Amino acid sequence: MADQTVLMFRSSRARPASYKEAFPDAAPAIPTEPNPHQHLIDLCLAYASHKNVTHWRVSLLARGDGQYFKRLMDGKGSTVRVSDAVMRWFSDNWPADLEWPSDIPRPKPSGKEAA
Repeated sequence: MADQTVLMFRSSRARPASYKEAFPDAAPAIPTEPNPHQHLIDLCLAYASHKNVTHWRVSLLARGDGQYFKRLMDGKGSTVRVSDAVMRWFSDNWPADLEWPSDIPRPKPSGKEAA
């Protein structure tokens, strides 16, 4: 059957627009995974909403870089060291009157006082 499909495409000038169109029943070649920084983005948005500030302000507080969360939201990456430091910042500075999201593992507080 695969040979017939290939021959069909070779014999006609119309080519499929994508792999998925050519082989709709095939499994994806590379598994798609969610953004690995989604937990950080979710924490940022929850914190920003609770404190009534923008994600730029949270980025400046957590990282000293106002563009950090914008870059993550745009799909760009971050090193493990920086991501861990930001996660620890959230754990250390999380408001007492805001529940930590249950689907995000919370690191142990580092013992530093909240900023």
